[in-house]
Amino acid sequence: MNVKLGPNGVVAEVSAESHLNNDRAQSVLLTPIERALRKSRFRPNCAGKVVILEFTFGIDGDPYDSQTQEIAFGYPNRFWITTRPPIPANNQ
Repeated sequence: MNVKLGPNGVVAEVSAESHLNNDRAQSVLLTPIERALRKSRFRPNCAGKVVILEFTFGIDGDPYDSQTQEIAFGYPNRFWITTRPPIPANNQ
């Protein structure tokens, strides 16, 4: 995602380059991130700059694990978000 910063580190614009070929997946994954970024504040000395954030999404692990999501951060602007697969319908 590209985040253009306005005065005082306020988010002025968010755009995404996605490798998803599915509009539903794109809206489920990217819309909440865009919403969260628009609420974020960056350092005032970053005003006027474009910050590039890279997100990698995955589904992995035991669906019965109580921790449903893992988020990891890598320097400088990389994020990994992994969620557990859904519990199969016949096992609920």
